[in-house]
Amino acid sequence: AYLEVKSDEKHPFFVVTDQASITVIGTSFNVRGYHGEERCEVALRTGKVLVDRGNGQKKVILTPGKSALLDKTRGKLAVEKHNPTVVFGWIHDDYIFQNKTLQEICNELSRLYREKIIIDSPQLAGKRFYVRFDRKKPLSSLLAYLYDTESLNYYRASNNEWHIH
Repeated sequence: AYLEVKSDEKHPFFVVTDQASITVIGTSFNVRGYHGEERCEVALRTGKVLVDRGNGQKKVILTPGKSALLDKTRGKLAVEKHNPTVVFGWIHDDYIFQNKTLQEICNELSRLYREKIIIDSPQLAGKRFYVRFDRKKPLSSLLAYLYDTESLNYYRASNNEWHIH
């Protein structure tokens, strides 16, 4: 979710996920924390936010250009610099995957296009890619791009599931 919040110190805005609480005081930021993913990410574009794990655990204040990354399995919270083009590009239908596994890419594509994508080879699922695409284009055109550039074969089964092999 991408949010823009007007500054009002008397009335802070809160975003609560199952992993963290974010206190907002006039800012724009992104929260990514899908069920089933290994981490939750809060990326700041403008302003300032406080990310709190709760239960007296570590709190971090983010400044523009920084992300708070929460490892859901280990419960660790880290701060890193981010590339705004990569993190916020989706707002303008520009999706960029840097060093992501094919499985991570296909999970995102399945959410975006509401289509089931199956990777027939576990080895292939773990292969890492750099992919950039325009969400306005159909899924079939992205799969054709992967075929052209990465020699990934694909087909659509009779049950409308996409398979990559």
